[in-house]
Amino acid sequence: METFYWTTPNAHWDNNETMSEYLACHLPAEWKIVSEDGTMAEVQSPDGVLYEAHAKGNGDSFNHAIDFVLIETEAAQ
Repeated sequence: METFYWTTPNAHWDNNETMSEYLACHLPAEWKIVSEDGTMAEVQSPDGVLYEAHAKGNGDSFNHAIDFVLIETEAAQ
């Protein structure tokens, strides 16, 4: 899955804030939050694919990114 990028008008204090905003405002409604721990979360797509999501900055405190790492697919469970 490709990295998700966005910009905010106000600076984020840290990447915990970035992850919180991503999950609250940008994660598609049909996706499920499996777990959340600061700058990392596990999220599941509607078709059962499980990803780690990692929050990071993208150059400054106004630009943000979420990287995804495939954990497993529903077929592999």
